[in-house]
Amino acid sequence: MDGLIICLLVVIIALQVFFRPRKDHSDIAGELKRLLDEMQRSFERIEKNFREDFRLNREEGRIVARVQLFRHKPE
Repeated sequence: MDGLIICLLVVIIALQVFFRPRKDHSDIAGELKRLLDEMQRSFERIEKNFREDFRLNREEGRIVARVQLFRHKPE
């Protein structure tokens, strides 16, 4: 029974690969440019998020240091 299921899955995958729509290769340069632009936007978004995370981390560190300074203030 397991062999039958595996065979059917292999046949289904093979049919999907065989009958998948073919892409027009004439616009490869446009597709590559679109992908590169999309990657650039993604990297810019990641960089922006890192900068914001580091800014928040520094701010939280200053607040914690200030609180600890006032709690352990020598009298």
